[in-house]
Amino acid sequence: MPLEDSTVVTIPRRQLLMGMGATLATFSLPGTGRTEHSAEHRRPEGQLTIAFDTTIASSYLDPAEVAGLATPFTFLYALHDALIKPLPGNNMAPC
Repeated sequence: MPLEDSTVVTIPRRQLLMGMGATLATFSLPGTGRTEHSAEHRRPEGQLTIAFDTTIASSYLDPAEVAGLATPFTFLYALHDALIKPLPGNNMAPC
């Protein structure tokens, strides 16, 4: 049911103050803002190895002939990441 022009929506004072207090507490807590130690500035550590048992078919190398299954696309994504995607901190260089 739509509100009429003369309808006034009121919020109880207690709910209004609680909402304002929660908002103020959220934005004034330490660590909620951006700092130098955020995840964007950290260098990755360690190594991630993804392995799965499959036979690489010749059709995997031609994206036009790849079947719509997950295994060929996983291979193509790994090949793309190995050849095209730059390493962290070296934006224009291939792996």
